[in-house]
Amino acid sequence: FSSRRRHTRSLCDWSSDVCSSDLAVFDVSRQTFLIENSSEFIPASTAKLFTLTAVDLMLPTAEVDINKSSKEIARVLRESDNRGAEKLSKLLGECPLKILVREFPELDLSQTYIADAAGLSRKSKTTPNTLAHLLALVWLDSRTTAVATGLPLAGVEGTMKKRSKDLAGTYFAKTGTLSGVNSLAGIFITKSGRSITFAIMADRIPVQPGATTKARKAIDRIATALLSAN
Repeated sequence: FSSRRRHTRSLCDWSSDVCSSDLAVFDVSRQTFLIENSSEFIPASTAKLFTLTAVDLMLPTAEVDINKSSKEIARVLRESDNRGAEKLSKLLGECPLKILVREFPELDLSQTYIADAAGLSRKSKTTPNTLAHLLALVWLDSRTTAVATGLPLAGVEGTMKKRSKDLAGTYFAKTGTLSGVNSLAGIFITKSGRSITFAIMADRIPVQPGATTKARKAIDRIATALLSAN
């Protein structure tokens, strides 16, 4: 992990003057960052992790069928269903970030702003640190099982079905894509049994033919490097 810049630089070598990217890596078992980055990025659809985690935490207090709603949270996350995320957010009586501040006081949300439930707004901001730490908390908390199980398996299902085919079945992750924006936040288990979360974020990607695909492939290469190092 000491070669962070080697991993991230490959994402933007082809357009280093305009593209911004970085990553964070968190050791869930040891509750510590292996790689930290507090730069702000547009989260795109990874913003659903904030919304749906808040919904998952509040299900016991909502007047809904908990089992049915849990399955819907997992489905919405797996398929990255924008309308589904907006609908589920209506179960909340307050801003999802307020819920997360209260329920996960150890999570630093000082640089996070979520403008909409689905992650379609460019006004939303967060950091790789916050995304990686959020996933670690979700993975450990029994109250957020729906979100944890809703993360699609790389190369197998949902929005990850066509991603990381060479690593199919080895990690779970949530994708995020807008024009000029690409991100990936996920979790994997090392050979020694440690749980590791990560967040790779990029924005200011050139809006030109093939640029988004190129960025996506570069992000997948970084994910491959992380898994290969463990």
